[in-house]
Amino acid sequence: MVTFPRVDSWTTDKAFAHRLIWASLALFAAHLPLLLIFKGEFTDGVLQAAYFDEPLYVVAPEAPPARYVPPLYPALMWIGKSCGVDPFLAGRIVSLLAYCLTGAVIALGTRLFFSQTFSPWASWAAWILWALSPMANRWALHAMSDMVFCFLMTLSLSFFCFHLEPLLKGIRLSGGVEICSGCCLCGPVTRGFTAFLPQ
Repeated sequence: MVTFPRVDSWTTDKAFAHRLIWASLALFAAHLPLLLIFKGEFTDGVLQAAYFDEPLYVVAPEAPPARYVPPLYPALMWIGKSCGVDPFLAGRIVSLLAYCLTGAVIALGTRLFFSQTFSPWASWAAWILWALSPMANRWALHAMSDMVFCFLMTLSLSFFCFHLEPLLKGIRLSGGVEICSGCCLCGPVTRGFTAFLPQ
């Protein structure tokens, strides 16, 4: 008698991708009401929101200009601001999007690298741990450049690992080094101190 291996719809690649998309959308929707609760922002967010404003002073006339901060996160905030959204709310939405995308990258990386070593559910465990992380939730709900930087560095590290394992699952990922380098170069324009990190 011929028997076929049982294919669990929860562990196939296509089903996993669909469920990861829905889980990320649900995570985003669950955090949306929380964006309206927080009224205060850290100095980082205040300086980022004032990046494109004139005059370039945010506290007092004698305060230093706000444009010493890296420009990537303020530019992302400006997109929402140009659509009529409050700049701080726009920054929070950017941070929340980066939070959800980082979780998806972590889950995908865990599935690609550890699905053969650990349970196929390891990717979901990694995603849940990220979703419940106090640090990640703090960054996701504020106009802070930390979460965008975290997303870029996570993406960069993922493509670096893909480059180290070019024959992962029989699939060669072309352009891994270029994408990794591009994400690394985005680091200094998101968080200035990363210019001193090894690229």
